[in-house]
Amino acid sequence: MKNGFPLLAKNNNMVINRITGEVNIKRTKAPMISNILLVIILYTVYQTKL
Repeated sequence: MKNGFPLLAKNNNMVINRITGEVNIKRTKAPMISNILLVIILYTVYQTKL
């Protein structure tokens, strides 16, 4: 697994851009880390709406 969590802390913008890009392609061939981050982001957005 190339993209570990220490890398995410440093490259937040890159990871977010990459996730949104993958979401635009309907998550085709999206890595596991991106799926996990997507779930976390969607969960936090859902919680803030409540």
